[in-house]
Amino acid sequence: MMIFRKAFVFLSFFCLVNAFIFANSNDTEPLICVSGIMFDQDSPKAVVNNRVVGQGKTIDQVVVSEINELEVKFEYKGKIFTREIGQVCQVQEGSSPDDSQKAVSRSAALKKEGGSSLGLKHYKDAFSYFNKASRDYRSKRFDRAYIYYDKAIRSAQKAVCLVDKDKREELKGLIERLRARKSELEKAEISDKIAQAEYPRLKSPEDIEKWLSINVRSGKDADQYKREDRWQNPKETMTLGKGDCEDFAFLAQDLLKQIGIESVVLGIVYMENVKRRCHAICVFRRPGRSDFNYFTIFKLIKTREIRLLEFVDFIYPAWIEAFELNLSNRLSTPIFGKTAGGIKNFYKPNDPNLTKELLKMLK
Repeated sequence: MMIFRKAFVFLSFFCLVNAFIFANSNDTEPLICVSGIMFDQDSPKAVVNNRVVGQGKTIDQVVVSEINELEVKFEYKGKIFTREIGQVCQVQEGSSPDDSQKAVSRSAALKKEGGSSLGLKHYKDAFSYFNKASRDYRSKRFDRAYIYYDKAIRSAQKAVCLVDKDKREELKGLIERLRARKSELEKAEISDKIAQAEYPRLKSPEDIEKWLSINVRSGKDADQYKREDRWQNPKETMTLGKGDCEDFAFLAQDLLKQIGIESVVLGIVYMENVKRRCHAICVFRRPGRSDFNYFTIFKLIKTREIRLLEFVDFIYPAWIEAFELNLSNRLSTPIFGKTAGGIKNFYKPNDPNLTKELLKMLK
């Protein structure tokens, strides 16, 4: 009896192991359907297999590596695949005909008679919102138009993978037009806000430091404008609430001017970890004093230095070149630099490209 029991246990275990191996060996590759994209520059999301996911997330063993406006890139077993909105397909090449047929059947079922009822609803909603937005736009009710453009984009994105090919292409064209009009309204709104921006009522450099730290955050031009460098005017930085080092410096310069203090914006090239770096600061002297203070981003720093060259040497010992940034003429004018023969002055006493305040500091 004991022998039969042991044989039964062994046989059961053997069957379970073989069943597990067989199940894994016949496991079909995961199917991926991108049914919508909620594109945001900072945090894009995609609807994949009816779940909302972000970049870097894993769904059905597939990693979402990148989300663009109309497509998503996936990584599966070391390979990269791109799927547009509405595609239902096998992720890995070399899948069986049965698996490919499942993908085709699933896609066809969603698009029967022009699309699913849900897809057609979203399709109609998209054009309904678009028509409402167009009417409001023509009537110059831009705030309402912006809301309807946004709703139309969301409805169109939901409908894309649930309708037939013709409607899908029509929706993709609509999404592009909607985004262009929405972007136009955003730029117009920012321009209006910049024109209407008012300077805060501040009384001292310390007030400026506090205001900057609360109201403006640091950001890169490459992220915002898709280019390496762009000088924002002070009101633009105030309105957007962000900027890079020279944007902070120009805004600090403007705010200092509002309280009766003249200043200059210096760009300093220096070495750090065997690499050339560049940073912009706003330099000024308080009324009745000869020592230099400066703003670096939103931080206010005081020094005891009274000569500009010694000041630069003090704050950046590894400096290579110093120049003035002038927002009024958009010029970067060299002041002095380090050469093999020592310190070299690049400026002239009456250089028209330098501001009067800087020429005072150089005396």
